Amino acid sequence: MYSKFKFENLAELGVPQPEEGSFSVKISKGRSPVIDVLPGISYIKEHTVVFDNGDEHQFDAIIFATGYKNIATKWLKDYSSIFLEDGTLISWKGENGLYCAGFSRRGIAGISMDAIAIADDIKTIRGDKI
Repeated sequence: MYSKFKFENLAELGVPQPEEGSFSVKISKGRSPVIDVLPGISYIKEHTVVFDNGDEHQFDAIIFATGYKNIATKWLKDYSSIFLEDGTLISWKGENGLYCAGFSRRGIAGISMDAIAIADDIKTIRGDKI
C-alpha cells in the first residue's frame, strides 16, 4: 500500500499488480510472494551486480535470503505434541505449557494469529493470576 501511495502506478516501473495480495498468498500457499523486477544474476564484482541481460547495477549491500528450516525437533526432548518429525507444526499449543508462534508458514499474519491464540489460552488458564 505504501508503494502505491509513494509511486502510484508500479506497473509503469515494470512491477505488475499481482492478482492475489501477499498475505493471501502466504496463507493459501504457505510461502512468501517474490517479485522479480531484474533478471537473473550472472556474477557479482565488489559493489556491482552484472545481470544475465548484460545490465550492471551498483548496490551498497546484497542480502541473500535463502530460507529457513525449523530445527526445533533437534533441541526439544519431546516435540511429538507440537511438531512432526520433519519440523512441520501440528499445533501452536503443545504439552506442559509449550507454545509455538511463527512456525505455521503463514508469515507475519500467522505469527500474529499464533500470538493472539497463545495470549488467549494463557488468560483462560491463568485467569486473574496474570
